[in-house]
Amino acid sequence: MAYGYTLLAPYFELDETSPACGQTGYLPHPAGPGAGPIAPVGGYLLGIPANLPEDRRAGALEALRVFTSPEAQKLYVQNGSRTNPRYSVGSDPDVRRLSPIFEAVDAMSWRDELQFWPRPPVPEISAIIQICGEEFHDMLRGLISPRDALQRAQGRADAVIEKQNTT
Repeated sequence: MAYGYTLLAPYFELDETSPACGQTGYLPHPAGPGAGPIAPVGGYLLGIPANLPEDRRAGALEALRVFTSPEAQKLYVQNGSRTNPRYSVGSDPDVRRLSPIFEAVDAMSWRDELQFWPRPPVPEISAIIQICGEEFHDMLRGLISPRDALQRAQGRADAVIEKQNTT
């Protein structure tokens, strides 16, 4: 038994030399007494930065539409991805044949075992996520170095946590 996300599945599902290749099943977390099994669901949030010039916004929106379309999602799966954000893609027979993970996640969904908040349950988590988004956005724009982005994010997160602990 190993803990892993669907993002990691291609590393052993597609590696014919891996002892796990073709020998792996997928289940939700084991549950303690009085609790039901859950499988945390993560993901990515795609958005258009507010400071993107107006003349680039339509193109950015179209890129998001294409990137998240059923056709693109199926293409990702056919090329090794084992994540499945769309039920329509996961129910596609061609997709189902590629990995047992799609049927397993679909079954967990029907049994209401998927948990859509796999983040630490701390009061500061929303602020920390926002801080990371702001600092890493500046880094990706080339305004600050990766080291500075990490240091700034850490400092700001520490301040938020400290403030929470003193109130």
